[in-house]
Amino acid sequence: MRQAGKCRHNTGRCARLLSWAGACPYASPAACSSFRVADGECRAVGAHASLRAKPPVTRLGLSMDNLLRLNSSAFDLRSTTNYVTLLDQLRRVRAKNEPVLLVTFNYDRMIEGSLSSVNLSISEFQHYIQNDAFKLFKLHGSVNWVREVGNQVINISEFNDWQVAYDLINMAPELKISDRFRIIDSRPKGKVDDIPLFPAIALPVETKVDFECPPDHLDCLRAHIGKVTKLVTIGWAAQEQHFLKLLKKHLAEGISIFAVAEGKQQAIDVLERIKAAGIDAKDEEAAEGGFTECTVKREFEKFLKA
Repeated sequence: MRQAGKCRHNTGRCARLLSWAGACPYASPAACSSFRVADGECRAVGAHASLRAKPPVTRLGLSMDNLLRLNSSAFDLRSTTNYVTLLDQLRRVRAKNEPVLLVTFNYDRMIEGSLSSVNLSISEFQHYIQNDAFKLFKLHGSVNWVREVGNQVINISEFNDWQVAYDLINMAPELKISDRFRIIDSRPKGKVDDIPLFPAIALPVETKVDFECPPDHLDCLRAHIGKVTKLVTIGWAAQEQHFLKLLKKHLAEGISIFAVAEGKQQAIDVLERIKAAGIDAKDEEAAEGGFTECTVKREFEKFLKA
């Protein structure tokens, strides 16, 4: 069993925080934040994230099929993506002893695959947050994350994963979802060691009120976010109210924000929503182009060096 790990909280400087929305068709818009630290201050550069705590029982049966199919999907983690190029730029800018905080609201594993380009391999929960150079926070869960279910499934040893999953659908109103997370790479994910499992994914509903990740991950994020001085958002609509509240509570005043969206007007809209959430920035910049254009032109590297 793979348990959620501890974060070795850095009491010094924090290098980057990065969050973005990406390839997963079920993911809600994500936030990308970039923070920078110099001489004791914190640098942050973006974050990918996925959120939710206990799954709401309402609309659960309606959404379970989507979750099962999503968890059965395969992703090519080896191809070169914008993430690989972006991580290379972050590696170049990152000062020694300054971790890059990556926050994503997407469920896919493209970031995990891309992190291998900076010599980070993730197979355990502690791997997400223990690295000194890059820390990844998936605030809405992941396609290979599950929670153990406390309910008993009669004769579970005789059922295959699909049968267990549909039995859980019938038990939806009474489900007892635990805080015991596991990483399961096999598909589908119905049971392990005769323990029923539930996908650790934030359901695609309009309003999400909780984060879907191990508590230690949130503790680690809160411990570092106050050192952030630069925030970069990539493809994020700035509509996750619970994440905006977290930023407002823990971000220091006078940060710089670089927003990247489909176009400049969309980026301006993101900056307006962030401001409306009570997050005051010293400097704001809306990118002219999207993720690919900013990556090719090394706009992220320029922003973090400034």
